[in-house]
Amino acid sequence: QAVDLAQRALRRAPDDAAAHRLLGLAWMRLFDRGRAVLHLNRCLEIAPGDAEAAVALATLEERPVSLPADFVRCLFDEFSERYDDHMRRRLRYKGPEHVLDALRRTGGLEPGLYDVLDLGCGTGLSGEAIRPFARRLEGIDVSAGMVAKARERGIYDALAVADMLAALGAAARWDLILAVDALVYVGDLGPVLAAVAQALRPHGRFAGTVEESAGPDLELKPTRRFGHARGHVERTVAAAGLRLACLESASYREEKLVPVPSLIFVAVKEA
Repeated sequence: QAVDLAQRALRRAPDDAAAHRLLGLAWMRLFDRGRAVLHLNRCLEIAPGDAEAAVALATLEERPVSLPADFVRCLFDEFSERYDDHMRRRLRYKGPEHVLDALRRTGGLEPGLYDVLDLGCGTGLSGEAIRPFARRLEGIDVSAGMVAKARERGIYDALAVADMLAALGAAARWDLILAVDALVYVGDLGPVLAAVAQALRPHGRFAGTVEESAGPDLELKPTRRFGHARGHVERTVAAAGLRLACLESASYREEKLVPVPSLIFVAVKEA
């Protein structure tokens, strides 16, 4: 919304320093460094004494560790009506299938046995896949639009619009927690994995997917999705006190008809 407002203001007044500052700050929040630098520099050309723009430029080298919750919420509220078709047909999305296969190979899956939490449940594609094995299935997502579509499936025992960390809480009440195509919006996995470790029962499992980074531990891709290095996953799982039962390279979706390098993992909470 800020980007839209600032761009409209600049069409009317191209040399408005405040509008350039606002647009630069908005692009910073969306981690588009190039556009942020362009507009913050233009603000300082027009108003050399603008302290807020100068400070913002000085902080642009900081590594992003998460995406703003409002950005993710707005993105998926708008996307919810066409999400399933877009993911399955255009992106060849197979995240739930990959995760179920990994779970079967690392402890098995028994029908109707597990209390399951689906983190970032979206429209319920992962919930639909895991439902036959769940005694109780709950889902959370930051997007009210996605939760509304998940509710239409009629497969969840409970659904809520909530942040991941807030939903996990501290009680050891889950046998299985899923995060399929959800951690790509989180960035640093440490806080989520620590909360997962608290929320799992002994012998409980955490299964999910991330997009793989071939370089740094953590990188924000042009798609506004984070990539995680294999080493980052290994270290954060260990730091949370979990045992990594499976970590394998795969591709569970495409981007412009090209498979996206990804990691499928299963972590276990020991007794």
